[in-house]
Amino acid sequence: MLGPDCASGWAAPSGESVAELLTWVWTGAPRCPGLGQTPDGVQIFNANRALIRTLQQIHTSCRRELERLDALSALALEELRFRMDIVISRFKAPNPATAEPVLRLELALRWLAQNGRERNPVAPLCEYLQVSAATLNRLFRTHLDESVAEYHTRTRMERAGQLLKKDGVAVKEVAYELGYVHANDFSRAFKKFTGRNPSQDGD
Repeated sequence: MLGPDCASGWAAPSGESVAELLTWVWTGAPRCPGLGQTPDGVQIFNANRALIRTLQQIHTSCRRELERLDALSALALEELRFRMDIVISRFKAPNPATAEPVLRLELALRWLAQNGRERNPVAPLCEYLQVSAATLNRLFRTHLDESVAEYHTRTRMERAGQLLKKDGVAVKEVAYELGYVHANDFSRAFKKFTGRNPSQDGD
């Protein structure tokens, strides 16, 4: 990870002929502990597959945001930058003190609300909270009486129903808003959940 004063001059560790480099350029210092500027301007660490997968998802979200800029894009990109800082800070300082269940649930619900386009949220949410899928689902079952996937599907379909009732909103627009590549996939999911076709909700 390179700071703004170290745009070049980095080489692969001795004995390695190939290295992958992730470079961030930020206008302000990271807020998470352990990610501040170092004397030589560089931090090196080996990412595991889970971290790489999460960073790839954030990168994809950034690209999607840049493809359809609007008045909220700056805030959305800032949130993605903070998420990137958080996952790397947690990776570099593993085994943090366990959060209280209610606080952990609050963080989970906030993450799900901010990542409504995520169709398979369990793995990235587990990475974000640093818990196993079993622990996460147990938390949801205990407090909400439904699994993470059930909660996420319900809230996304409820959101879809609200959007479909707006004048002039097409089914394909709602599908894209919820992260579906194909409108037909969304229509099948919506009908399975509600028993109705999306077009019926817009009537």
